[in-house]
Amino acid sequence: MKQFLKDNWFKIVITVAILIVAVALGYYFAIYLPKEKAEKEYLNNQIKCQQEGVKLYEKEKLEGEKYADSISSLERILGYFIYGEEFKFNKKLNTCLYKGERYYGITVNFRRYFIKDVYTNREILVWESSRTLDGDWENGTSNEAEWNKKYNELFEITSSLKKN
Repeated sequence: MKQFLKDNWFKIVITVAILIVAVALGYYFAIYLPKEKAEKEYLNNQIKCQQEGVKLYEKEKLEGEKYADSISSLERILGYFIYGEEFKFNKKLNTCLYKGERYYGITVNFRRYFIKDVYTNREILVWESSRTLDGDWENGTSNEAEWNKKYNELFEITSSLKKN
């Protein structure tokens, strides 16, 4: 065995070197490049989502202003407030999500949270609540905790927190 190693050491070194290079190239092309491409595609989708989401938000805001101009001054005093716009590309659903909040009434007697698909303008999830006479909020369409759980899932909040 020692004689074999002594006579063929150069061939063994070359063979090991070729194997190391082959494994490195295999890793690069089979694992690293596809992962990098997927991350780049996700970032591009997120940028596009943000741009399209802002367009939809601005359109809704303009429609709200037109509505406010068309109603009586008393109704206008009661108020309509738009808050909390947030946009996120969801990889699992392969779509852009828009989370928004609406508050109505002079003392904010009604609130509405929603998540919609930016590309179809279809609401995916809605939670509404109104204020009772004693000032407490009552659940309307669903439980607020359940809504928050679904929101976290759709916007992948808990999974991204676990990774960090």
